[in-house]
Amino acid sequence: MAKKPTTIRKPISAEAPASAATPAKPPTDPAPAVATPPVDPASPQAAPPAPPPAASSKAEGARKVLVVTGPRNGFRRAGRPFGAEPVRIPLDELGEDELASIIAEPALVSSIEEADGDDA
Repeated sequence: MAKKPTTIRKPISAEAPASAATPAKPPTDPAPAVATPPVDPASPQAAPPAPPPAASSKAEGARKVLVVTGPRNGFRRAGRPFGAEPVRIPLDELGEDELASIIAEPALVSSIEEADGDDA
């Protein structure tokens, strides 16, 4: 009968092996933290940036329109028909949901433009 080879297992020690003589380096922070002074909420620095001017004096009263072109044989979205001829819809006539559904529709090509004299 053949004798089974004996496996000798050494207990795991808490000491590092001799090959690991190099001490581990602590992780380095790539960018040191810069301390910023607290900002007083009443100061002008704490205020959000001002929105851009609504309209220039030249374009005062100008309206924007959504220009939509659909497929040649027609397509409806948001209760409106669209075809090969561009349809100009003043933005103030569209609700947020209608505008979003028209713009998101891949079968339609849409853009927002300044209204012509005919659109206003």
